[in-house]
Amino acid sequence: MKVNLREKEIKNGKRSLYLDFYPPIISGGKQTRREFLSLYVFEKPKTELEREHNKETRMLAENIRSKRQLDLQANPHGFISPRRKNADFLNFFRQIIAGKQSLSPPTFRRWQAILRHLTDFSGGSCTFAQVDVRFVEDFRNYLSNCEAHKPKNQGSKPSSSGAAKRPVLSPNTAKTYFERFASVVRRAREENYLSSDPTAKVAPIKGITPQREFLLLEELRALLQTPCDIPDNLRRAALFSALTGLRHSDIRNLTWGNVRHDSANETTLHLKIKKTGEQLILPISAEARELLGESGRATEQVFKDLKYDWRTNDHIEQWTKAAGIARRVTFHAFRRSYATGLITGGVDLYTVQKMLGHGDIRQTQIYAHLVDEKKREAANKITLK
Repeated sequence: MKVNLREKEIKNGKRSLYLDFYPPIISGGKQTRREFLSLYVFEKPKTELEREHNKETRMLAENIRSKRQLDLQANPHGFISPRRKNADFLNFFRQIIAGKQSLSPPTFRRWQAILRHLTDFSGGSCTFAQVDVRFVEDFRNYLSNCEAHKPKNQGSKPSSSGAAKRPVLSPNTAKTYFERFASVVRRAREENYLSSDPTAKVAPIKGITPQREFLLLEELRALLQTPCDIPDNLRRAALFSALTGLRHSDIRNLTWGNVRHDSANETTLHLKIKKTGEQLILPISAEARELLGESGRATEQVFKDLKYDWRTNDHIEQWTKAAGIARRVTFHAFRRSYATGLITGGVDLYTVQKMLGHGDIRQTQIYAHLVDEKKREAANKITLK
């Protein structure tokens, strides 16, 4: 393994200094031969000051080259240099996240949330030398009991004392966060910041199989006929979700420019799904069209002032209880109701996948399992004993 100091001509009569690795090294999860040092020298120094600058800059670059060479020579023997041990693990985590900006916004925000939790847990400072088995175990326990970081526009639900209270991370969220944290630790091991993978010796967080509630057709009809003192735009949006399968985020972002009518007066939605970034063309029924109300300008929101915060599912619970539905129902249950309704009605899974905007049919199969469970419940009601 060899590290050479090289120069590259740039503009304004200057030369950029960089390191050339042979064979290539892994950096940021990618193979590379170069590390640019953000240092430059004057190609033709004209003054004593410029000559002194060149001398000091080349000395600094050579010092960096020597350290990199020592790092590479030490690693095959399982030795991590003090420089790498004392490097900033949080900054490494930030760099990993910066490379994930092409992910869907919700997924990217989850990575950001993990970093905020890691920053809170570590007190804002953490070197690679600190990332050992004890650190990983403690962070695992922290995630299992900590409060969730909510987006700023959602706020937090007040406690009985009136103070804002954030919910504890769900087991499945904690499980996902820990798995992604562990993947970054493994990356650090691959890039020779750690001599071993401490996450391999720590048990993962166990998730739970979520109770995926959905509403039956007669329950949806009961809700339609049940007056309740909740925001009208939320009520219409929930019923619209049951008739279209759209998530709250997509209904909230829906504008009149997304609503198209053809010559036969059929209505179709043309929109970009917020969660996945995929384009969706969705035919909707006449009943769903009625819930949209009077048309507005192309840039105008269809469901004006629709928000998602801690009040949303409280309002939904208030409404469902008024309709005689005893179990806990969230807004997302209306989307599930659309999916299970299609499957129960005999629509094939491929078509349901496209109607829901799923990228993977395995996501759609979850709804088929829900229908199977209801069929099993129904079958068990018939007994001769």
